[in-house]
Amino acid sequence: MTASSILLTGTTFRSGTTTILTGLCRYLAQQGQRITPFQAQTFTDRSYLTPQGLQLGYAQAMQAWGAGIAPRLEHNPVLLSRRNHHTFDLILGGKIQREMTLEDYRDQSLAQSHRVIDLALQRLKAEYTLLLCEGLGNPAIPYIPAFELGTASLALKLQCPLVLVVDMSSGGGFTQLLGTLSVLHPQVRSLLRGIILNKYTLPTTILTDRITWLEGQTQLPVLGAIPWLSLLENREGDLGFLHRSSLAPEVSLTIAVIRLPHIASFTEFDALDIEPTVQLQYLNLEDSLGYPDAVVLPSSRSIIADLIALHRSPLYPELKKYVEGGGTIMGICGGFQMLGEVLTDPDGLEGEEGRFPGLGFLPIRTVFTGREVSQKRQVTTLYPQIGLPIDGYEVQRGHTQLPKVPTNFQHLFDDEELGLVGGESGDKLAVWGCHLHGLFENGSWRRMWLNRLRQQRGLKALPTGIGNYRFQRDTILDQLADIVQTHVDVSRLLEGIQ
Repeated sequence: MTASSILLTGTTFRSGTTTILTGLCRYLAQQGQRITPFQAQTFTDRSYLTPQGLQLGYAQAMQAWGAGIAPRLEHNPVLLSRRNHHTFDLILGGKIQREMTLEDYRDQSLAQSHRVIDLALQRLKAEYTLLLCEGLGNPAIPYIPAFELGTASLALKLQCPLVLVVDMSSGGGFTQLLGTLSVLHPQVRSLLRGIILNKYTLPTTILTDRITWLEGQTQLPVLGAIPWLSLLENREGDLGFLHRSSLAPEVSLTIAVIRLPHIASFTEFDALDIEPTVQLQYLNLEDSLGYPDAVVLPSSRSIIADLIALHRSPLYPELKKYVEGGGTIMGICGGFQMLGEVLTDPDGLEGEEGRFPGLGFLPIRTVFTGREVSQKRQVTTLYPQIGLPIDGYEVQRGHTQLPKVPTNFQHLFDDEELGLVGGESGDKLAVWGCHLHGLFENGSWRRMWLNRLRQQRGLKALPTGIGNYRFQRDTILDQLADIVQTHVDVSRLLEGIQ
């Protein structure tokens, strides 16, 4: 099978390319086309963790859902996960390599990244008829390996049409576009197919005149003009904000997510983010905890290092006081293991050999071995309600030992090793932990958990008879497809390449 390709990229990093491509993926999938998203390389701290425990950028996971396919590492073979202003974790083929600077990347890993990208392209081209590719920023950015690899060189590698997306919401959009065209390499310039104007606020009559002028100046067609819409006013690649922005919700619960230095996945909390009564707060280790209704300790790519960092942080004493005072905390996968008494790494598989004290909130012990579990699971709840079906996937490194549970602890599922809740007896079980990713995506369970928090605040319970998050996500993706169909000339965009 010989696949065609098209590459969309923005004149700025906030042009909205990710969202437009997501809608385009959905629209073409609805037409029955075999399409797949692709971004060679991305720079982000928002990653998605596959059921196999591999990481890719969340934006490409979102686009894959739009295309009606499962996210896979080939959709984003090179991920640079930012750690601070100077360094990032290099993730190749879904697996973390090491922390490095841009200079390290240029000198030591650029050639390897090219090979990983080529292999991913080879596999996708063999399975799909059209690759919808996203660039990494402006294609005219002066040569910086961490950026150039994802846009200009990709367009030249694929020899595919290139479309520029212009953010019209913040002023200066036409100037950014004309400046880009004036310094664009001639070989890249020759691949340009057209322009999409995004998030415009001008009256239609004025916009029409501007488009006529712009096409005359650039000799490029404007293939689409998307107005500013509340649905699109979001953090780029964030379905939670896409949904929330149109709801104007009344927030009554605050849930704090600890932003660990090596947090594995932000997508764990999308299902909470679309809840109209919930506000998510992401807290760095230097931040003050405040008084949230619940705290979530997420999974980690480097559990021991993040546990040590948390112990040494100013946030830890506040967290300890919060939990000892009856505050609710939920640990997911690596976060669940951190809630235990001891984490032992006899062979230094997590980076540091030794025996490390956990947070001590749950009576569990973890030993890191070569054992890794990564599998889809369907289980049934034992607590707080018996008999709810739960879909998720188990990702576990090493082995976590759960004791014979005393009276003030309960197993969460019929597979008793998957989760535990504890604390005071009665209705005050407040320390939750599990090895299941995707738990919050189960609508009835999520609402039941939120209702326990609402009960503590004296708030009315929410209905629990709702669908799972994936159905809500599909509704959002369908809305994006409608926007693209209405405001972009898709036939002209793809003319000659389908």
